[in-house]
Formats: sequence, structure tokens, C-alpha cells
Amino acid sequence: MPSPSTRLDRLTYILILLTALLAAYYSYRVAQGKTDVGRWWSRTIIKRSRQSGVENATCHEADGIEELITALARALEIPSNRLAEAVAVAVRENMPSRSSSSAPV
Repeated sequence: MPSPSTRLDRLTYILILLTALLAAYYSYRVAQGKTDVGRWWSRTIIKRSRQSGVENATCHEADGIEELITALARALEIPSNRLAEAVAVAVRENMPSRSSSSAPV
């Protein structure tokens, strides 16, 4: 003869199983949602860069680094001289110390 707690034990196991199944389903959906958002965000960025014409300014098409900086500044809607100064500062700060002595300032 089963004990009176058998029904409660069975209910507990069923609830735990259902909770695990729901957690697995929602974890899968969250992962899918993040992937979809990532694709959407990438498409938005690519579309924006195509509209600004930055992807056309590659090293092969540009005459030099100045053209690339000008194209990037135009895409970011900031003056190209400010962007060039920021790039120069970033390069100086991240350049190894022995290379900086041979580089023009």
C-alpha cells in the first residue's frame, strides 16, 4: 500500500520536470533572440556604412591615409583635422617606445 506522501512526491517530480523543460525552452529562445538582434544590428550598421560610402574608400581606391581619414570623418560627420589629430594621438600613445624615436613627430 502506497504511503500518503506518494502523490505529493509525484507532483513534485512533475513540477520539477516541467520547470526544467520551460527553462530549457526559454534559454533556447533567448539565444535565438540574441542571434536575431545581432543580425539585425549588423544589417543596420552595414546599411548605414553603405549609405555613407565608407566601404568604397579602401586602400586600393584611396590615394593615401588622408583619403581614408577624410572618408571616415565624413561618415562620422566630424571635421577631418580633428579625426586626424585623434588618430595621431592614439598612435603615439600606443606605439612602442623604441619605435617612437625613429618616427617623425
